[in-house]
Amino acid sequence: MRPTFLLALLACALYATTSLAAGWSNENDAKPDPDYSDALAANRLGQHERAVGLLQEYLERAPKDANGQNQLAYAYRKLGKLPEALRHYQLALSLDPKHRGAHEYLGEAYIVLGDLARAETELQTLFQLCGPGCNEYAQLKAALDTAKASGGTGSAGSAGQ
Repeated sequence: MRPTFLLALLACALYATTSLAAGWSNENDAKPDPDYSDALAANRLGQHERAVGLLQEYLERAPKDANGQNQLAYAYRKLGKLPEALRHYQLALSLDPKHRGAHEYLGEAYIVLGDLARAETELQTLFQLCGPGCNEYAQLKAALDTAKASGGTGSAGSAGQ
């Protein structure tokens, strides 16, 4: 097979997996919300300002979407707007207290702030939710271990959203 075909196939599989996880329009469940889908792509590409705008539009229509709140918080965190990020992580967790992604990224935000105790609390929550084998736990543990080794702070710039 051609490499471009394989890349296109991989992109379609990734898009389908991400779309199934969150962002479906509740009106007809036929296709994902375009603002949400575009925001996921923007966050993956590091276009966080664009993601913020798209997610704000999306969340006007779906304010109780914990995934959308988590993605908005992630974009704000990547832009260095930590107060906004913390607010949206907390909102995501108020909507879904078991949202593993929000716990991971909130922990990473605490690492950026140098609050390793709170990051550790998020790590323990993830341990209770999914154990040491889940990706969110492993990502936050690695970020926390790195921060501890470097004297208490870190960028917590995980590869995910």
